[in-house]
Amino acid sequence: MDGTVSRAFDLAKNRECRSVYEIETRLTREGHINVHEHLLGKSIRLQLGKLIKEERAKLISCATAVSAHHPAEAFISTTAVEVPCRYVGIASLL
Repeated sequence: MDGTVSRAFDLAKNRECRSVYEIETRLTREGHINVHEHLLGKSIRLQLGKLIKEERAKLISCATAVSAHHPAEAFISTTAVEVPCRYVGIASLL
């Protein structure tokens, strides 16, 4: 797999970007060349979008579980502070 494509999937899986557009922007800033061409295909864009949605669902599920057991941490999770389950700014994802 190409380095640009591999990095795109890393960004989607690690919840560092919330859209394919954000992934393209991030890759460009990181110095990858011809990013749009690497991610132009419908299939790859659908795969990245699906992965982003799956990771977002995990994030929300994790936040729900934590809030049920630790209401104070649930409050913190809406303020873009990193707390358990690697979630940041849940309110911005909903």
